Amino acid sequence: MSITLPAELLQTAKMSEGELLQEIAIMLYQQQRIRLDEAA
Repeated sequence: MSITLPAELLQTAKMSEGELLQEIAIMLYQQQRIRLDEAA
């Protein structure tokens, strides 16, 4: 699945695309929606 994010969102969050993806993976792991190996 692909998600397209507006550049303005990344600028507002002051994050790169990679950093945002990492934050999403961490959040999903913390909520026990994905396993650690999937988050990695």
